[in-house]
Amino acid sequence: MSLLLPRGWGRLAVASVFLFAVPALGQDGEEPLVAESRAPLLPDEAVQAVLTTSPDIRAAEAEVKAAQGQVAAARLLLENPEVEVEVAIGGDRTEVSGSQALSVSGEGVHARRAARGALDAAEADLRRARLEVAAATRLVYIEAVVSRQNVDLAAEGYALTGRLRAAVDRQLEEGEASTLDLRLSRMAEAQAAAHLLDARSAEGDALGEFAAMTQLSVTDLVLTTDPMEAAPLPSTNSPDADRADVVAARARLQSAEAEYARQRAATVPMVGIGGFYEREGADSTFGPTITVTLPLFDRNQAGRGEALGATWTAEADLGSAQARAAAEQGTAEVRLREADQLLTSVGDDLTNEASAALASVEAAYLAGEFDLLETVLVQAEILDGQGAALELQAGLATARIDFLLAVEDAALLPRGVQ
Repeated sequence: MSLLLPRGWGRLAVASVFLFAVPALGQDGEEPLVAESRAPLLPDEAVQAVLTTSPDIRAAEAEVKAAQGQVAAARLLLENPEVEVEVAIGGDRTEVSGSQALSVSGEGVHARRAARGALDAAEADLRRARLEVAAATRLVYIEAVVSRQNVDLAAEGYALTGRLRAAVDRQLEEGEASTLDLRLSRMAEAQAAAHLLDARSAEGDALGEFAAMTQLSVTDLVLTTDPMEAAPLPSTNSPDADRADVVAARARLQSAEAEYARQRAATVPMVGIGGFYEREGADSTFGPTITVTLPLFDRNQAGRGEALGATWTAEADLGSAQARAAAEQGTAEVRLREADQLLTSVGDDLTNEASAALASVEAAYLAGEFDLLETVLVQAEILDGQGAALELQAGLATARIDFLLAVEDAALLPRGVQ
């Protein structure tokens, strides 16, 4: 006789402790010690920690600083003045001249517009980076919470299968169980052990990602047990008309257009205006100077072509950003609404219902209405449903975070952070 078991059967866990109500005791039958409770790391605290250490935010802040420097550099004149001094050694001759390059075609005006657009884009990128990092942190937090709860389920399941096998051993000695029952209980224990190892591996991966993101030690980390706590409710304030990534793309287009205008203006070279003073012996002369470059061969063809290409690229990027924002906002809203409806339809008291169902299975087994195989199979179905309920909660939390990021809701950020 071959015995096929459902895939999720090894998750004999949490609520199934009702079966064979055998208390979990420490060594020598003593009650297990309860670890001292500590306040958990709240999702907002994790987000705050990441906002201060994230490489992505640091890079965005560096871009803002660089753009601010470009604005400052283009505020007055585009080039520094030149001063030249000549002194004859062994003679009585001195010459001093100075020149300042000036644009007569409006190149400086366009350069300032281009720098201002680059700064606007960098500032919008920084706002978007903060929201993306906050959303990513909350998603990793949810994954860590779910992985730990799965470990708890698997650990309880493994403990129960051990008690179940011991009970079947005693029943076999008393002639109340068959060899098949013993083999079945041992298979259940092996599957539960394998599931526990898989859950531990998944927990290690989730906590490793959480540690890398937050730069916090996870050795004794305490998290909340409800994944929904990492997904704040949307705020009542309506979001801005455009997302920060769309604002950044539009500012880059404006900067590219201004840079193209600057390169076209640079077709007319700058004019150097200055003066000179020359003394030789008792004679001295001075007067104004003008330096003009004739654009006979180099008319800034390369600069104009590169700037025009950058403008075309910026136009395409803006169109993509607008389409992406519209798609993400529309699909995220539908997904959130559907996930909320599904959880409402299924109910949020599935844990209590699973406990009641397992208690009924226990009563049926003790009354002789279920044999061991029927009990194991029905419990597996119940516990699979309990695990699915946890995944459903995590799915709703993920959908809410994705929606908040799609509309750039400030609820993603800790209070006081913009």
